[in-house]
This record gives sequence, structure tokens and C-alpha cells, in this order.
Amino acid sequence: MKNKWLPILGLVLLAACTGGEKPSFTCPQAGLAPDAGAIPVFNAAGTEMAVYAGFNGYKGACVASKGGIEIEITLDFLAKQGTGGKDTETQDFPYFIALLAPDETILQRQAFSTSVSFDNTGMGLSREEHSIRLPLQDLKTAGAHKVVFGFALTPEQLAFNKKKRPAKDPAPENSDRKKP
Repeated sequence: MKNKWLPILGLVLLAACTGGEKPSFTCPQAGLAPDAGAIPVFNAAGTEMAVYAGFNGYKGACVASKGGIEIEITLDFLAKQGTGGKDTETQDFPYFIALLAPDETILQRQAFSTSVSFDNTGMGLSREEHSIRLPLQDLKTAGAHKVVFGFALTPEQLAFNKKKRPAKDPAPENSDRKKP
């Protein structure tokens, strides 16, 4: 479906593109996949939120390499224990990174997982770094591609995100975290 990825939150060009002395191409755009910027995890009974995580920022760069470009992307994660997860010490969160063609078809999609350990305040952070190769015959077409990332959600988690949570806020509704 054309334009399915256009509502990506925070869609920006990756920084630091180089192709020799002078940049000769534009890096692909990068951002969150719609409704996949946060992941709620409920307790076994499904009645209380155990933990909640979101992306806490990202940065990227790309450089020319033989026959294409190398895209470096760093993803930061923030997680908080909910009322149903006070005893949770560590939680794994599945996520993906996808590379889209100019017509928005998926060229590559890779699944990953990040592990977050919670401190005595119930908060946790993690950072993941990835390298993605985009083979191209013409580097000038690089900027027409997109890199999207998000959490790998169950249908229930996706429905929760669509109904309850803005994609960029990593705090659950029952959080006492102060917003800036």
C-alpha cells in the first residue's frame, strides 16, 4: 500500500552522510513505524501493566562503500515498571529495523531484542547499535529510501497503542513520571 509509512514519527534524514570530500548523496530518511514506538507488557492475568517501554531517541549516519552505502543507526530504549511488574528485574523487548525502497516496499526486515534491567526506581535504559548495508548502483538514489524501526507487537499490544498511548511516550498511564 503506497504511503503506508508516511506517518512515521520523527522522520528525519540520517546525519553525517559522506561520499568522499564532498557529500555526493543524501542518506535515507529514518523514523518510527506507525503505532510501533512503544510496547506494553501486561502481567500473566492481563489485568495490570507489568512494564512499558519506548524508544528514547535515535541517531544515524551513512557512508559510501563499494557498490552502495553503509547505514549506522543507534537506538536508545527507556522502560518503566508498571503496577503489575514491581518484581521485574529484567525484561526483553522485541523490535525490528526495516529498509524500504523508494516505492515503500520492504527490502530488508530484521528482528532484534533488547534487554533492559530495572533500577531501584523502576526505570531502565538500553542502547543498541546496528549497521545496515544498502546496495546501490547509483548513490544519488539513497535519499529516496527509508529506514523504519519499531517494537514487534502482538495484536493486543498494537490495539493498546492505537487506543491508549502516543507512540513516542515511554511512560505507562499509571506512571508517576513527571513529563517535561
